[in-house]
Amino acid sequence: MPIDINRGSTGITLPAAVSNEILADTVQSSFVMQNVRKTDVPGLGTTIPVILGEPIAGWRGETMKSKASNAQVDIRNLIAYNLSVTEIMSKEFLRDFGKLYDELKRRLPLSLGKMFDATVFGAGAAPGSDFEYSPRARG
Repeated sequence: MPIDINRGSTGITLPAAVSNEILADTVQSSFVMQNVRKTDVPGLGTTIPVILGEPIAGWRGETMKSKASNAQVDIRNLIAYNLSVTEIMSKEFLRDFGKLYDELKRRLPLSLGKMFDATVFGAGAAPGSDFEYSPRARG
């Protein structure tokens, strides 16, 4: 007899292989995740130094002085936020519509990657009041 799985259920976890596959597919679906340096953030967050701005190069003649650049550094608090999507379906759906299930499974990482990118680029709602879109947001 099937059991109703809900938030009160215990002993039910997503297999690591499945969650790792979803995360890998989400990274491949996100422009930002593919192109930024990964930083692991512990549950309570962490602080890191961040360079504000970029060094500016300049052309010079052979005996001329090189252009000076003066980078500034600030401290940022990194806080972990959770991004999720849940598709609810019955075992009968899985049994009778395997191809639709596979397509839904393929689209879940796309949904996560799209929302992540939209948030980082300022087109989506921030998950919290202390969320910054870029290191230059306060700089």
